[in-house]
Amino acid sequence: MKHAIMACAWIALIAIGGAGDASAAVWRWGCIGKLGDRQIIFSRSGLIVVPRKTSLGTLHDVISRDDLTKGLDDYEGYNLDDDNAGFQPKMTYISQDNPKRKLTMIEKSSQRISHRSHLVCGRDEITDIFRKVYRFEPDDASPQNVIMQCMEYQLTTTGGRPCTFN
Repeated sequence: MKHAIMACAWIALIAIGGAGDASAAVWRWGCIGKLGDRQIIFSRSGLIVVPRKTSLGTLHDVISRDDLTKGLDDYEGYNLDDDNAGFQPKMTYISQDNPKRKLTMIEKSSQRISHRSHLVCGRDEITDIFRKVYRFEPDDASPQNVIMQCMEYQLTTTGGRPCTFN
């Protein structure tokens, strides 16, 4: 019995030691647009309405942020009602301050401006930039169209491909 337990322990150690590096996939997306004296910014982490002068950096910086509101004092914050739904033509957001307040973003048009795809250490890296027009529909105001610059970024898993450096 003691030998069986030791054998199992050795097999487990060999299996763990022989396992390859796990590389999680990355999927990030988001948009920035100006509407009058405000900016509408959204990503997988939520949507914020901020004064037009507020800067969160480049579009890539915005989609890379896990919290759009970090470091901001003047904003209206909203959470995506289904953050697993992805970058959809219609997205509904719920106010962080009042769960009864909602707003909807409906894609009216989309034009891909650029597409970049290449292999990074055995992983596919895909970046698409779009110009989109959304219908911004808050519950408490008239709907308006907003032109937005959007980005979708994906970095796949290695899929068994080796990472080699030349």
